[in-house]
Amino acid sequence: MLNMKYIRACLGHSLISERIFCEDYEKDREIELVDSQRELHSDLVYIGTQEQIRNVLASAPSADPSALLIAAEAAEAIPDELVCGQKISLIETSLSLAECYNLINGIMRRQRRWQRELREMKISPSAQLIMEYLSDESGASVFLIDPDGFVVAGCNRLSGRIPVFRSLVGEGRLSAAQLSSLKADSELHDGYGRIVFPNYDLTVYSRTIHVKDSYVMLLFVYEKPVMPFDLRSLTNYSEEPLALALHALGSRDLSEEDRRFKQLWNDILDKRFNNSSEIRDELVKFSVKPLAFSRVLLIGIEKPASRMADIIAELHKIFPASHIAAEESEIVVVLYHPKRIFSLDLENDLRLKAFLEKYDAYLSYSGATRDFIKLGSQYRLARQILTLGKQLELEPNERIFTHERYSVYCIIELCAQRYCSVYGNNDIILLNHPAIIHLTRYDRDHNNNLRDVLYVYLMNDCSISKTAAKTFMHRNTIFNKLKKIEDLININFEDGAIRQQLLFSCQLILYYERVMGLRLNLDGGKNA
Repeated sequence: MLNMKYIRACLGHSLISERIFCEDYEKDREIELVDSQRELHSDLVYIGTQEQIRNVLASAPSADPSALLIAAEAAEAIPDELVCGQKISLIETSLSLAECYNLINGIMRRQRRWQRELREMKISPSAQLIMEYLSDESGASVFLIDPDGFVVAGCNRLSGRIPVFRSLVGEGRLSAAQLSSLKADSELHDGYGRIVFPNYDLTVYSRTIHVKDSYVMLLFVYEKPVMPFDLRSLTNYSEEPLALALHALGSRDLSEEDRRFKQLWNDILDKRFNNSSEIRDELVKFSVKPLAFSRVLLIGIEKPASRMADIIAELHKIFPASHIAAEESEIVVVLYHPKRIFSLDLENDLRLKAFLEKYDAYLSYSGATRDFIKLGSQYRLARQILTLGKQLELEPNERIFTHERYSVYCIIELCAQRYCSVYGNNDIILLNHPAIIHLTRYDRDHNNNLRDVLYVYLMNDCSISKTAAKTFMHRNTIFNKLKKIEDLININFEDGAIRQQLLFSCQLILYYERVMGLRLNLDGGKNA
């Protein structure tokens, strides 16, 4: 829908004159060419030349006094008597009919894109991702503030020098006085407001988003003058996905410490710290003190089913020596250790197992580090492991994806991305040992599973007993399959370098098939 206040702002120097004869001329409307209408309606914006408009006004009285016209290609002024008696608002421009139509049509195309892309965010609503989207589209710093003044989510582009927003950027909260002043200045009673900070060349637009019986404040902050922007339409389309995201998050019920750590975690991800010491100085302010080593656990929740505050409270009981930050269906747990631990024994934690099953959740974790500045990279690594673990499905009903097992697939993914960029194709299996391709072809032609058996065999220290247990086959069956493999590829499994290359090739093909969604062409053509 077209917002007429924004349309008039876009017309700029091309605006010749305005004659407003109705009170609600700024309401949102659709567009239509005036052409030869028999009746004018209030929910439309009519566009036409001066001659067309004069003809229509003379022959087609408005059915509603709030109809509005935009005139293009001005020639002679339209007499007041044609307009005033009908209470029709008229905006005259120097644009041609085509230019005027293209201007409005371009606005509507962008609105349709916003509507489509924000509708897609309703599938898995994330307040933080929506903030980043709004910031990218509007070019503003965007903050979502709850009734207590806390930053629920935000995307910051500010320098942090403006007093009222220094609290937002630095502390993640507005004081009661700041919040009260902002509410008054932004005229939230009608859902929209504009605040100007002349001493800082700063402009703020606000919008309220209603969530159940409460609300949050959406702030767009510009640090310098900006061209007109259709914030009303953008925020209209964002209201529903934001409400869904906030309902899932339940951020207003988080404890003070969880709120503070969430803001700190956002600052870490935004790289607002210069070194590890600065992060440690912030962490020691919490009741849970950082230890020598830290690692990132990432939990993806498919079915929240509870307030996020309650979910986090459950996690604090499972991981007491930790800090937790939540973003709707994604929860970050920063876990501390007094000494380096190479592997976590989480599979045997019955409380964690029950938690993951209760919320249909999955967990991944990074390696441990002494350097707090690396926590952002550890988080991204854990996120990559979580995504790959769900795609690869290496074990049935697997919910915990370990750094030890899945980091090699992160390497393969980086390798695949670089390969595609350098070579201009996705034939990453050219990096494979040819013996694995040969086994794959044999399996297809003979309905066998030699490649899978070899992979499990290599993953289990070339132990026939372990391979038999993992594959639920008899030892003799495994022995016979291994003998067939040796006959087919004639490779010495005593050579550690060969074993390593074969294992990597098996893993690379798993990635090729399950993550990239491609199949080997085994008929002599591409990928043969």
